[in-house]
Amino acid sequence: MVLGVYGDARGWWEHRSFLTNLTSSLTSVMFGIPTALLLVAHLGNAQAEALQQRQARQRARREIAAFHYLVLSAFSTTNLAALGAGLASLDRAQDELERIELPRLSAHPETSLLASSVDRLRTLEATYQQELAALSSSDPPQRKKWLHELKAHWEALDQDLRPQVVEADQRWITPTRSAEMRGVWEKIHHFDRLFMSLRLPADSQIADLGDATRESLHHNLMMINRHLRQRRECLEALHVLLGASVELGTFY
Repeated sequence: MVLGVYGDARGWWEHRSFLTNLTSSLTSVMFGIPTALLLVAHLGNAQAEALQQRQARQRARREIAAFHYLVLSAFSTTNLAALGAGLASLDRAQDELERIELPRLSAHPETSLLASSVDRLRTLEATYQQELAALSSSDPPQRKKWLHELKAHWEALDQDLRPQVVEADQRWITPTRSAEMRGVWEKIHHFDRLFMSLRLPADSQIADLGDATRESLHHNLMMINRHLRQRRECLEALHVLLGASVELGTFY
C-alpha cells in the first residue's frame, strides 16, 4: 500500500497497466484474505456453538423425559401435573392426621379421651388410604429398586448432563433447587412408609389399661408419631422431586 502511494506520487504507474493491475491485485489480496479468514472463523465458531447447543438440548430432552417416566412409574398418574394434584390431596389428608394430639398416658389416663383420639385417627387414616389408593400404581415397581434407579438417574443428570448444558449456555434448575435435591434421598429413604397403614391400637387395648397394656400402648403411640413424621418427610421429598422435574420440563 505504501509502495502504491509512493508510486502515484512519482508517476510510476503511467503507461504500466499490467504492473498497475498486478500491484492492485496484490494489495486486494493482502486485505481480502485476512478479512475472509476472520469472517470464516467467526462463522465457524458460531456454527459450532449452535451445534453444541442443539446437541445439548436434544440430549437434555431425551434424558429428562426418561427421568419423568421413571418418576411416574411408581404412581398411577400419567403426567407430572396429575401427580402434583394427587400429592396435594395426600398432603391434606396427612395434615388432618397430624392435627390429632394423642393424650399422654398417665397413671390414671382418661380412656374416653384416648379412645376418641384413636377413633378420629382411624377415620382420617381411612381417608388418607383412599387418596393413596387413587395415586398408587396398579403394578408398582419394587420400591427399593425404584429409589436406587431414580437416584442413579438423577446423579447422571446432575453430574454429567448439567455441565454440558451449562457449557452450552442452556438453562438448568436453580442452585436452591439443586441443594434441595441433594437432601431428597435421605428423606425419601422411608418411601415404604408412605404406603403403609398406621398401626392403631384396638379398642380392647384402650379399654383395659393394666401396667403391661399401658407400656405396650405407649410404645404403639410413639410408633404412630414416628410413622407420621416419616410420611411427612417422604411427602416433602416427593414435592421437591416433582418441583425439579417440572422445572426441567419447562426448559426442555
